[in-house]
This record gives sequence, structure tokens and C-alpha cells, in this order.
Amino acid sequence: MTLRPIDVSDQPPVKCKAPNTEPELRWLDVADLVVNDLYQRPIGAKGWGVIRKIAGKFDWSKFTPITVAPSGSEIGSFAIIDGQHRVHAAAMIGVRRVPALVADIPPARQAACFAAINSARTNVTAFHLFKAGLAAGEVWAGIANAAVDSGGCQLMTYNKSSKNREPREIYAIGLIRGYTSQKNGVWVVTRALQALSGSTRAEDPNLYQSRILKPWLSVLWDDQKLCQLDIEAFVSKVNLVSVRDRIGVMREKPEFAKWSDYALAAKSFKALLNKAVGDGEIGSNLRLEGNGE
Repeated sequence: MTLRPIDVSDQPPVKCKAPNTEPELRWLDVADLVVNDLYQRPIGAKGWGVIRKIAGKFDWSKFTPITVAPSGSEIGSFAIIDGQHRVHAAAMIGVRRVPALVADIPPARQAACFAAINSARTNVTAFHLFKAGLAAGEVWAGIANAAVDSGGCQLMTYNKSSKNREPREIYAIGLIRGYTSQKNGVWVVTRALQALSGSTRAEDPNLYQSRILKPWLSVLWDDQKLCQLDIEAFVSKVNLVSVRDRIGVMREKPEFAKWSDYALAAKSFKALLNKAVGDGEIGSNLRLEGNGE
């Protein structure tokens, strides 16, 4: 376990006026809470979906206190500044009280506080979720990590700038998770990465970009028998990065003008693979074992 203390000693000082009166942490009745539609987002179909998901997996350890302020109205004592989805989810399963940070903010300033809270959030990325999933022993994270590792690569838990990325580093967490959650997905991902990391082009970091991985995995997924071939030899012979870079030339043809880069790349990879198979250049029946059947 790695525990990190709160240490700001190496940071430059920040000028700030004295904070307002400290807020109070209290348990409030749901019946005493209201939503001010002047600044709060309406709950649409997507919002209700989020609320039902929270309600279905309700856990107090994951329920952070909401932020409220005096409503200035007779129909509710406190207006919700942050946390309306959590409150609706709690109410949906019969919870009558929720923890709240009660701030003494007049109604005229509540909209500004709502905007400040929501704009100052640190977005949780796929890297954060993957790292947390590994630490928590979540099945999807372990499966995705093992598939990439078996492919001779590393599924990264943090991002790097493109110029600092190394060969065999995989950043497409969502893509890998999507495939490994399906039957035969682990095998396809592993073979796809083995072909890259085991080829003579393995030291090119561009080979592991999403713009290559997405069409490459798509082709192998659609025709999984290709995974049984010596696709390492194919990647060694065909420069997938160069093929992907020439997609713009294909789009100059009228029949491809409306195709996406991804679709054109997949079409190109597939045509080249099929040609290699037809010419007998990449062997056959080399990987019959471990295909997830």
C-alpha cells in the first residue's frame, strides 16, 4: 500500500481573501430540499438513467455529502447547489435523510456557486478508472490488463504526451475493455498485440496508437481465423502506420469521399491481409490453441 500525505510545501503561495464562515455538516430530510430551476440542470432521460443506476447500486460509502444553501422559500428549507442526482436516487429507494454541507449563501449567489463547483471539478479519466479498478480487484480491469500483458504490451494507468510514449505502451483503455468483455475478446486482443510487439516493427511507438489499434482489432475481430495465422510476419512486411497515413489519398476517390478514416483504414488492412493469405505469405494454422472456444 502506498499512502501519500497532504504536502503543499513545494508549491508557491496562493493569494486568497479570508474564507467565509465555515459551512456546517448536517443530516437533512429529503422533504426539506428543493431544486432551483433558475440555475440547475433539468433531469432528462439521460439524467434519470444516471439516477436509476446510482439507486440500483446505492452505497453510503460512495455517497458524498451534497452542498446546499438556504432556499429563501417557504416550500423547502434548503436549495441543492450540488448533488440533485444523488438526492433523487436516495429518495427513489426510500432514504429519508442525506448528509449535506450547509453553506450560508444567499439565493442571489447560489447560481455562481453552482457554476464554480461544476467548472472546478477534476474529470475522472479512463486511466483513473482503470487504475482504481486494478487496485479494487475489479474483474474487467484484471482481464483487460492480462490480455494486454499476454500480448507483450502494457496497458497504461496514466497518459503521456505523444512525443514521450514508448513502444508497447497501450493507451486505448476503452477500446481494450470493449473487446475483452466479449467472448473470444481476450484471445483476439492478445493475438493482435502479439503481432505488433513480435514484429520487426515493434520498436515504433506509432504502431500502438489508437488510430492503428482500432482498425487492426476490427479486422481481426470480424475474421478471427486470421488470428491463427502468422500475423507477426504480416506486420513485419506491411507498414501499418504508413498505410494509415495514406488514407487521405484514398478519400480523393469519389467512392470513398464520405468514408471515415477508421473505415478506410480497416478496409485497407483487411485487403492487405487477405492478399497476404492468398499469396501464402503468412502461413496457416499457427495459433489454433487458446482461442477462447
